[in-house]
Amino acid sequence: MAQPERKLFRERGVHNWPTLDVVALRSGLVGDWTPCAARAMAHLLQQGTGREAEKTSQEVGRLPYSRSSFERVGHEVGKLYLEHRAEVDRQLTMAMDVPDDARSVSIALDRVAVPMEEIEIDGDIDGKDRPTRVWHMAHVGTVTLHDGNGWAISTIRYACMPGGDIDELDGALQGDLVHLLTRRRGLHVVTLGDGAAEIRSRLDCIVDGVSKRAWDIVDYWHVAERLAAAAQVFAKGNEREQIVSRWKGWLLNLDDAPMRIHDELCAYAGHKVVDDALTYLDNHGHQMDYAAARRKGLPIGSGNVEASCKSVVRMRMVRGGARWKHEPGDRVLHLRALAQSDRWDDGIAATLRPLQRTVREAS
Repeated sequence: MAQPERKLFRERGVHNWPTLDVVALRSGLVGDWTPCAARAMAHLLQQGTGREAEKTSQEVGRLPYSRSSFERVGHEVGKLYLEHRAEVDRQLTMAMDVPDDARSVSIALDRVAVPMEEIEIDGDIDGKDRPTRVWHMAHVGTVTLHDGNGWAISTIRYACMPGGDIDELDGALQGDLVHLLTRRRGLHVVTLGDGAAEIRSRLDCIVDGVSKRAWDIVDYWHVAERLAAAAQVFAKGNEREQIVSRWKGWLLNLDDAPMRIHDELCAYAGHKVVDDALTYLDNHGHQMDYAAARRKGLPIGSGNVEASCKSVVRMRMVRGGARWKHEPGDRVLHLRALAQSDRWDDGIAATLRPLQRTVREAS
């Protein structure tokens, strides 16, 4: 197929002025790349490194481009998405539907370490500054719809690089929550997370003024792990397993489970791990309404956000020898979250659509 002739136009009688590429404007080129090619290259980059994208394209016999091309085009698409993110995310939120079997919606937050590049001042004779690898915490948030048994139906995932705008992430979660409650007012709202003060504070702010009766629940599995560690102090083997199993049964079925477990642990106070478990029960016992939540068919575990920490962040950002600067990392991470939320098609279409311009011939 013959390639269309691309002519550059400039205002008549004006010299040294920007030119107009009609073909590029009408087709919405990303640099010199068609939207279809740019989208595919960005998708491969959010899945893996530029080198991996190059190898994959060679294997499948499509997009036979270099590693540097995948990185350049993928980052350009990511840059465009971040520039239009507020509007794109608004469109994606308004398009969200609530399945008929949805009974509750959970908002969850967690943190995950990401290797970042920092400059280390070298005191050696050469006096050169050297890049070093330092771990900082990224944030991940999820909005999940659940059925009447508390099982996840669908999940929207967001992520924020270390040093990024966490308030913006919280705002995105709140915006989705507001929209879903507008579409289905009877949805139960659940906040899920570990016991970290920052996480709980942010979850409270997200639902504040949005839901009058949100269930504030600390992740069941975090509690179970702490209790299992405490039981090791005074029981071994099968005895320890039986004790932990009994406590888990209480948590899942009895409203006063935290108090019962607390009373049993008090007999072994003085051991650090037991004292830690007692403190945890004191601080978060009111967030362990697992029996009541289960009777309502609500989720009690933050597995969706923890799985998102792995699928969105660790699988792409945490690799051997990897170290990220904030801006390129931000582009890749947001594209990754878009893809892992099954929002890629609509999100990239909305991102690239403004590049297509209507050009009319002057009369």
